[in-house]
Amino acid sequence: SLRELVLPDSLAFVPAYTFSDCKSLRTLTIPRSISGIGTKAFANCRSLTDIHYGGYTNNWKYLSLGMDWAAGAGDFTVHCLNGDFGAKPTVDPMSDALIL
Repeated sequence: SLRELVLPDSLAFVPAYTFSDCKSLRTLTIPRSISGIGTKAFANCRSLTDIHYGGYTNNWKYLSLGMDWAAGAGDFTVHCLNGDFGAKPTVDPMSDALIL
């Protein structure tokens, strides 16, 4: 029944499927040190409402996001240092970058 997860600054990558099916996860904090999130790392996290990112929106935009990294997740908002953006992110299949 993990509800809140704060990833450490020492982490550079979230491996594939690491937190998939954490259905009670509501809040996720991702440090700026993260350069990528693996395939389906947060898939089916249906209760996810907020992701707090330790960088700016342009940093988030260039994260390497694996295919379906948040498939089946809740309608979450990503909160960056310079603003927020809405849920159901779209990933560019050519670059794996988030399309804002």
